[in-house]
Amino acid sequence: MNWMWSFDETVSITLDTCRTMLDLMDQYPDYTFAQSQASVYEIVARHDMALLERIRNRVQEGRWEVTASTWVEADRTLPNAESMVRHLLYTRRYLAGLLEIDPESLDLDFEPDTFGHHQNVPEILSDAGVRYYYHCRGSKNLGLTRWQAPSGRSVLVFQEPLWYNWDIDGRCALMVPTFCRPLGLTSALRVYGVGDHGGGPTRRDLERIRTMDRWPIFPHYRFGTFHDFFR
Repeated sequence: MNWMWSFDETVSITLDTCRTMLDLMDQYPDYTFAQSQASVYEIVARHDMALLERIRNRVQEGRWEVTASTWVEADRTLPNAESMVRHLLYTRRYLAGLLEIDPESLDLDFEPDTFGHHQNVPEILSDAGVRYYYHCRGSKNLGLTRWQAPSGRSVLVFQEPLWYNWDIDGRCALMVPTFCRPLGLTSALRVYGVGDHGGGPTRRDLERIRTMDRWPIFPHYRFGTFHDFFR
């Protein structure tokens, strides 16, 4: 959230990214966007209430997906259970009020960059109402698994088979042999856009998706949400 740059720069990046995503939604009626981390929404609330209202409207419309179960994208190995539980509790309480949404809808934990995953994470997440878990680093599996804690509690996990924040290009079709075929699935999830310093999907990404969807003998592409995929 605030990695090797100042907090003022973090605020600027956050606001610019949110404005850009909303402007793209105005220009592309089927475009959807997902944003994690309650801290992002707090920055918007403190610095630009008009921008927050635009986000609320898109959330209600179903095109801005809130993937924030924690205050920041957290580590999943070092924090103790109390810290994890309070992240989940305070985030749900805060965002339900701020965005005027059902707290039960905050059932996805988006943690792409944690370098490990403690075996009791599914129990803590499940007890907090989280059903779905997205990550990139860590264990290597076929991509979609049911992760079960020693207690028996579990969450449905998508582990990025390739990488996240990819460009949109022909390599996206690699999801067919690496993910769909081994699991016998007909659809896959592709997380794309500029990361590490804000940005998100670009107009070029969206135009490429439209173009690639018209290619013969190539996977069909559509904008969607994490919940569309998991459900």
